[in-house]
Amino acid sequence: MIDVAALERQALSLDFKERGRLAALLLRSLDEPENELTPEEWERLWAKECQRRVAEMESGEVKAIPGEAVFERLRQRAEERR
Repeated sequence: MIDVAALERQALSLDFKERGRLAALLLRSLDEPENELTPEEWERLWAKECQRRVAEMESGEVKAIPGEAVFERLRQRAEERR
């Protein structure tokens, strides 16, 4: 059995390029045909997700953030990282 926590620590200790290569490999592995959903399954899952999100909004559990505010926050974060 693989120790996932140890594997994560090892992956995070890789240099930038190696982590990128590993990330790309892992992402590609998720796109393999046996992992693909049928269009009907996608529709069903997205409908369920939409219903969940609408219910959260209607219950007040989450609040909408205007797009302008989201993009401003992203711009600020990008500036902080430079």
